[in-house]
Amino acid sequence: MEYNALGSIDYEALFERATLAATPEAREESLAEINQALEHVTASLGRARLLMCRARVRSNQWRTEDVFDDAREAMSLFETAGEVDLAIDAASLGAAFASRLGELALAAELATKAILGQDAITDDRLRAEIANRLGIFCYSFLDYERAVEQFEASLAAAERVPSPDKVCRQLHNIADALLLAWRQRRTAHLEPPPEWLDRAEDAVRRLLEEGTAEMQRRAGCHRLIAEILCERGRDEEALRLLEELRSQTSAISQEAQRAALALVEGRCLRLAGRVDEAVALVRSAVQFAEASGDDHELMLALEELAACEAAAGDFPAALETAMEVKARMWAIHQRQTRHLVQEVWDRADIERDRNDFQAQAAKSARSAEQDELTGAGNRRLLERFLEENSAHQTNVTII
Repeated sequence: MEYNALGSIDYEALFERATLAATPEAREESLAEINQALEHVTASLGRARLLMCRARVRSNQWRTEDVFDDAREAMSLFETAGEVDLAIDAASLGAAFASRLGELALAAELATKAILGQDAITDDRLRAEIANRLGIFCYSFLDYERAVEQFEASLAAAERVPSPDKVCRQLHNIADALLLAWRQRRTAHLEPPPEWLDRAEDAVRRLLEEGTAEMQRRAGCHRLIAEILCERGRDEEALRLLEELRSQTSAISQEAQRAALALVEGRCLRLAGRVDEAVALVRSAVQFAEASGDDHELMLALEELAACEAAAGDFPAALETAMEVKARMWAIHQRQTRHLVQEVWDRADIERDRNDFQAQAAKSARSAEQDELTGAGNRRLLERFLEENSAHQTNVTII
């Protein structure tokens, strides 16, 4: 554990190491260090900072539910410590990962808190993080156009810091969301704006110019370029690019990234007419997505698998996959609906309590100004009457 000049834990250094932990061994080492510190730190602010560090490591492991739990607990502790900006930061992290879990009501509650507090934050580092997570929230619920707006706001804040790593992350996110927005329009038989592909390509080109080799690898530049080529109808060129870069992509350890890479290659194979290879590859993408615990990536993989199976002429398998997509979507819908119903009841309970409190307050006010037996007003009522009317009347007669 690193300590600063005052002998306390250096949370900034710890968070930086948690962010940069790239290998499974480094992440486990970082987690062990944070968990050990949590056993000894009791102050709300210190525990909250450690939980955010742990959430960072777990997000790199794609442990979605654990990240959400850490973020929500950190938010509560930051609020207890009076650290409003940090509580909003934690709320945005909770919103992003709740949305990845398909927890609509919880994600919406936390996102609302982050949106309302966002404008008051002056620290561009926090603004970059919060806007990025709100973008993830929109992305997870398929509002890709609004996600692009948030990612661009995050990019602007990252450029002001400046933070090359965050700039590269947002360039990737902008390109990725634009490509998904493009495909969403095409799937709905709507013509997407041609400039979306141009903007996506510009973001990737800038990433290639400004990012280090490690940043480019983590951002998945090769995948994004292949997707752009595929959308432009140059699927064979996209496949050649992926083959050339296969040695670099073999080291990818995150399940969600492996799923995304297998998915785009499988789609290119399908469009190139190599449907049997496409089916096998996209099935592996489904397995990677299932292991990541990310509902969004899993739905994209399953939809592509159904398309590949249909292209291969295996209509029973395509129907079965489509039914699985429907069943999973229905399960998510039911879970979200239950949360919304519970929220209605919770709000009704709050309103009932508020009404009861107001009625009790009114009753207490009346009892303070009236004789309980006769109902006649007492001296308090007389004084209030005189105070309220003396400003409006010059002559008052009292019997």
